[in-house]
Amino acid sequence: MNTIRFNYKGPFIIESDLPGESKQDFAVPNYATGLRVSTNRWLIVYDTVDSRGADFWRSVMYQVRADAPDGRIVKSGFIAELEVLDSLVGDRYPCWKGYGNPNVFGMPCLSHGAPSYPTAGLVAISYNSRIEMMVDGRLVQHLPTLTPHWPKDVSADDWFDALARLGSPRLMRQFRFNPATDELLPVSPAEPCPTVQPVRLRHDLQGIVNWGNPVRMDEQGLSWLEVLVDPTEDSLLVMRRYDFDAAAGLYRMTDSVMQHQDRPDFRAGEPSLAQIGPNDWLVAARCFKNSGNTLLYRTADPMTSLGEATELATTFGQRMLYRFADGSIRLTLNHQKESPYQDRRNPLYCYRIDPETLQAVEKSTVFDSRAAGLNLHVPFVDHTHLFESHRPGAQLLTFRLIAEGMVWNRPDMQAVTPEEMRIGGLHCCEVTFGP
Repeated sequence: MNTIRFNYKGPFIIESDLPGESKQDFAVPNYATGLRVSTNRWLIVYDTVDSRGADFWRSVMYQVRADAPDGRIVKSGFIAELEVLDSLVGDRYPCWKGYGNPNVFGMPCLSHGAPSYPTAGLVAISYNSRIEMMVDGRLVQHLPTLTPHWPKDVSADDWFDALARLGSPRLMRQFRFNPATDELLPVSPAEPCPTVQPVRLRHDLQGIVNWGNPVRMDEQGLSWLEVLVDPTEDSLLVMRRYDFDAAAGLYRMTDSVMQHQDRPDFRAGEPSLAQIGPNDWLVAARCFKNSGNTLLYRTADPMTSLGEATELATTFGQRMLYRFADGSIRLTLNHQKESPYQDRRNPLYCYRIDPETLQAVEKSTVFDSRAAGLNLHVPFVDHTHLFESHRPGAQLLTFRLIAEGMVWNRPDMQAVTPEEMRIGGLHCCEVTFGP
């Protein structure tokens, strides 16, 4: 097995170049994803959060970059832009509708002499919407942990009724690249992503967090497989299949199967998917109970059954499952008990998963903010995305590097410093392999 190395390269996107999304606007880059769209063009899709809220997404944006995922920016623009709404309840508090947590799938444009296929240059981007209320300079939502600033003259029933009237919290838009792959052209409006069964949990009207991009099932990108959590009180894992509709020239969801977990008491969420080999899949999910442990499921057909879960002792926070360029399956996440500082989300680790035992057998440090000398009072190093190889034996891994107060604004927290705002955003490292 090759040795994996994570070589820190520096900032990736620490401030958006689009109007209204700078740090002076309280916007902090939060998560990036993307894919190769031609031999020398890459699509980056990212979101921002508002430092006055609690996990409040602002906008989803894109960049077209040259030569590598961290190459020169050729083009940038909005996928979904922050909206300021009239008050949803009463008339005292303006409401903000933000967008975030993007996923992307699609196929690169044809290179010269390559065989033709109909999906070339087609890209689907899905994302969540979330609504918060501006109260005394803070953005608030009605969740049990976020109620200190909730106005007493607005009832929870009225608020959630208003949210329900706004419709689906998750949307999808589709685009095609022009032949030069420097223009992202819309080919469908934003359409709601249907849920398997009706929403019952009130807080899930604020959006379904789904980090893992769909995985391609065939060479031409005609079919894709996705894992997510349906917004039900049982937090059931759901497998979705997308197929290319040749008549419409678009991807369509063609199957959606709810998989009952063998440990529903763990309330699994934020899942991701990796393919080990033909008819061999691995699903990872975060437990929102039992100290945030990780659940792993290995299955020959995720649309049929997930099988029995293997539980790994980890801690709360985003975790992502990837198949790396050397063929290994690895999981990126934090682990408070293994942190030399007992930080909840620092350092960021990467564990190799043994496909037979589903145990974490090797640990590497991706990035340690304290060892790097960065002054963040409560560091968060998380929200990873692994890009495919941009040169032989090298991949780019992006991650979020912020202070907790930049994404989770509570009255008992230390104020974010100017230095933390300067540093905070998306950073990256190059992944290489060797003996």
